[in-house]
Amino acid sequence: MQQFKNLREMMAAYSDENVYREYMEQMRWGGNPTCPFCGMNKPYRLKNGRTFRCKDKECKKDFTVTVGTIFENSKVKLSVWMAAMYLITGHKKELAAYNLVGI
Repeated sequence: MQQFKNLREMMAAYSDENVYREYMEQMRWGGNPTCPFCGMNKPYRLKNGRTFRCKDKECKKDFTVTVGTIFENSKVKLSVWMAAMYLITGHKKELAAYNLVGI
């Protein structure tokens, strides 16, 4: 995992939502996406680039890397989530919730 000196450096390295999704896919699946519903490890990516579809004949469910995580069904962008997580985990002292509002 890459280390950053500050939030601005992290935001520059991960410039858009697709980069965050790719990062999450690598962290979660190590390059081998797995269906969270049946466990099959050979889904295929749909045209939108974010969604996978299981190849299992009985499952055939669509899913993204966020299924089964705290990010599932969130209207907040991954870039905002990652910035908040960076701030929370990077603070040596307490971090008040109002500090996150400006992200």
